[in-house]
Amino acid sequence: MSKYFTAGLLFFLFLVIYYIGSFSKIPFADCVGFVLTTELDQFETVATSTTHILYSNTAILINKLTGLGSINSNKFLVVFSAALQCRLSI
Repeated sequence: MSKYFTAGLLFFLFLVIYYIGSFSKIPFADCVGFVLTTELDQFETVATSTTHILYSNTAILINKLTGLGSINSNKFLVVFSAALQCRLSI
C-alpha cells in the first residue's frame, strides 16, 4: 500500500471514530459559547483573550459555505481537526 493511501485511510478511520464518539448536539462541552458566536453569524474582528478569533471565524465560514447550521458547523470543525491532528501525529 502506498503511504498516501494509508494516511487517507487513517484519517477517515479517526474521522468516523470522533464523529461517532462526539455528542449529538454540541461536539464537546467547551464549544457551547462558540456555537452561539456561530449562530450570530458575524465574523470576529477584534482579538481578545476569550474570543478565539480563528476558531470562531472558521466555524462561521463553514456555516456560511455549507449551510450546515451552527451546531453541525462546530461539530464538523472539531471532529475534522481532531482527526487530522491524530493522523499527523502518527
